[in-house]
Amino acid sequence: MKVIFVRPAYDEVSQKMSAWAEEVKLTVDHEDDLEGPLASVENLRRSLQTRPSALLVAFYGHGKPDSLITMDAGGTECPLIHITGPGVVPQELGSRNLYAVACSSGAELGPALAAAACSFVGYENKFAFPPDFEREFGDVVNRGLISWATEEKTSTVVGEQLTENWRTLSDELSFGEGHRKNLWVAAFAALWNSDKVRAY
Repeated sequence: MKVIFVRPAYDEVSQKMSAWAEEVKLTVDHEDDLEGPLASVENLRRSLQTRPSALLVAFYGHGKPDSLITMDAGGTECPLIHITGPGVVPQELGSRNLYAVACSSGAELGPALAAAACSFVGYENKFAFPPDFEREFGDVVNRGLISWATEEKTSTVVGEQLTENWRTLSDELSFGEGHRKNLWVAAFAALWNSDKVRAY
């Protein structure tokens, strides 16, 4: 499945997530990469219209229960995809799939997308990743995207696998050896993420 990447990358957290997306781009067939200031409503809408074969949108950034967030030219956060607008609305994503690495968008946006025939995998609450564990957490995130993009699985199956991968990471960190700081914090964060995955 061809992918449109959307990664606003305007603060420390979204920049780290954008780096995850940069890594996974080498593994999947992507049609467009809306990075940083290119992650705008206008560019996403244009990409959706001009790249009909790109059936999977991968968003790496910030979210709210009803929206995924970008930053406008004036430096203000604004909705990129929103249940009613402003921004791209669910009907514009019909017959596609959305993989959201973002807080909270599984609460309201996910069901709204599903009602518009857009499959969704994301998180219904805060998405956690602690400092010094970006690689491990990014690997889990990216495995979920790769699975969806390359193995033609349903959103439900991808969501189940993502949940299981978070639990596995939590176990590995809980029983891991070594002297890394905050192993238990990281283990809890992975377990937290496993409980917040939502697929529609």
